[in-house]
Amino acid sequence: MPLARRRLLFLTIGATLLLAAWFVLPRLRMAKVDFVPHGDPQRAAVAGRVLDGEGKPVGGVAVKWFAQQGDASLLGFRTFRGGDLQAITGADGAFRFDSVPLAEGYAALDPASGYEGGSGHVLPQAGHAAEGLRIAAEPIGEDRWLRGRLLHRDGTPAAGVVVQVKVERLLRSWQGIARTDAEGRFAAMGPWAGVAVDLLLLPDQGEAKPLGTHRFGEPVQVTLPD
Repeated sequence: MPLARRRLLFLTIGATLLLAAWFVLPRLRMAKVDFVPHGDPQRAAVAGRVLDGEGKPVGGVAVKWFAQQGDASLLGFRTFRGGDLQAITGADGAFRFDSVPLAEGYAALDPASGYEGGSGHVLPQAGHAAEGLRIAAEPIGEDRWLRGRLLHRDGTPAAGVVVQVKVERLLRSWQGIARTDAEGRFAAMGPWAGVAVDLLLLPDQGEAKPLGTHRFGEPVQVTLPD
């Protein structure tokens, strides 16, 4: 087959796939929920449950709501922002957001609770509650956490310090940010278990300072440089 015809064939196939994605992907990402009257015509609500792999409720975990920001791009890509709205599941795994933005959104577990997982997407409606949303909770192993403590040279905790955890490999690239608490402790969850990572101090001014190479799952204690 001549080169020009092959290029035309590839372009045709690519255009067909993009067109299929335009119509199919929105349907695949939407969750199956029941819309019931909310009681307040100005607000929308979302309710659901968090279940483990055996279908048992997971209580006491934090769920955050992420809402679409702005309009979707031409190819359907969306930007979501969340964290401001948070709910804690009850003993039955139930959670509820009584007032969510009127934009496409989804619920996801806060990794700090020890679980990860997210729901399908929902398009909230004013005056209605979307009920029946489900989140499958997967426990996060300790070998995916980098937990540690930062100290000053005099041994006092380094509180409120921002650190960066990153992986830069040929086929693996990731970075995360964490802030130490009053005792100098920090925790960052990564996507891979047991991987070696670089730890850096991010000062308010100036360049980042390396704090050594560590490994997910192993405790870290670092004395900050001058």
